[in-house]
Amino acid sequence: MKSLVERRAKVIVLVLIICILQLFLSSCATLSLGEPKSSSDCILIIPVRTTKNTSGSFFGRYIIAFSNAKSRIVLNPSVCNRIVKNLEPGENLIESVQFFYKRGSDRGKKHNLYNKKFTLKPGYITVLPYLFEIELYKEGGFTWQEWDLRTLSFKEKEEIWDELSKDENFALWKNDFFK
Repeated sequence: MKSLVERRAKVIVLVLIICILQLFLSSCATLSLGEPKSSSDCILIIPVRTTKNTSGSFFGRYIIAFSNAKSRIVLNPSVCNRIVKNLEPGENLIESVQFFYKRGSDRGKKHNLYNKKFTLKPGYITVLPYLFEIELYKEGGFTWQEWDLRTLSFKEKEEIWDELSKDENFALWKNDFFK
């Protein structure tokens, strides 16, 4: 039979492993642009910025409905710039953004309607001209996760450009970031 000290040591090691994995998984994930499969392919980059003033984890995700999409897009706060590849070229509209708890419950669901327009061009990378700002903070003994959608600044566009230009497939796509 294992001693109490051995069992406690295993629990401590397990807790440390879980903490390290949580830290690794909560940092911004980087996704690949991939190669265009046809001349009509297009990519949408959804800029995301997160801030935390508490040690907790983000507990919700966002489901974005586009006017020209075959499915809805799930946006997790752990992804800095979400890459969307399944949209059709042409005029698009963010129709709604819904908040859902990650644990499967739809309690606390918020449904916000938007009419934010953007255009996708065949063969182009398009950066959504809006930034999703997601904040996690503690107030009054409770942890809150709030978000806002605001216009992207020129400096923020430059930062996204710098990040995307490091992708090995960046040169295969056209862009008009600064027009």
